[in-house]
Amino acid sequence: MIWGQLRPHIILPKPLKHAFAKVPRPLFVPPSHQECCYHDDHIPLTEKGPHQRFLLSPLLLSKLLVHADLEMIAHKKVLILSGGTGYSAALFGQMEADCLMVETNNDLADQARENLQSYTRVIVESSPSHLINELLDEQLFDIIFIDGGAVQTIPQFLIVRLRPSGFLLALQSKHPSTTNELCLCYGMLVPHTGPASILFDAWAPLNQEFTDKPSFCF
Repeated sequence: MIWGQLRPHIILPKPLKHAFAKVPRPLFVPPSHQECCYHDDHIPLTEKGPHQRFLLSPLLLSKLLVHADLEMIAHKKVLILSGGTGYSAALFGQMEADCLMVETNNDLADQARENLQSYTRVIVESSPSHLINELLDEQLFDIIFIDGGAVQTIPQFLIVRLRPSGFLLALQSKHPSTTNELCLCYGMLVPHTGPASILFDAWAPLNQEFTDKPSFCF
């Protein structure tokens, strides 16, 4: 995966390359997809439906995470939303970040807790999307990462959860959509203050957990 998919397309920082090598991706996918989990495809983690969740392809995930200042990631406070079965949380945990993962799907959260037992820096919580802000209380984060697919909007309540030097990473769909089909989206970096940056464009499944009114528009 590292040499065949990631290295030809992107320069991997050493911490991320080490994390991809150490974290066993088959552990985080359904049994029916374990043989193909290293392919450059998005893997469904739940049945089809309005809230279907996906594990992002290795290349798309890496294209987001390389912007997370990984050489200085150790002990940074990271919030992961829609983390599914915990793969991205395991990557951050392997890089020694202090990670809180919040998952809205209780079954996926249970799987993530089981998968992440050996990652002592990772905490998994389950919460409906409309109660996440309450769950977070007054916590602030260096990095917020929205996993699981492209969101239609990025809620403002997440931006105010960033520390002054913090930033949010996410995929945001270019056009409104109501299906789980692949949508054209942008990789986004949104700082605590200042304008958002478009990092790249891609095709990704939709994550419909975040449908608030946009805090900014293209």
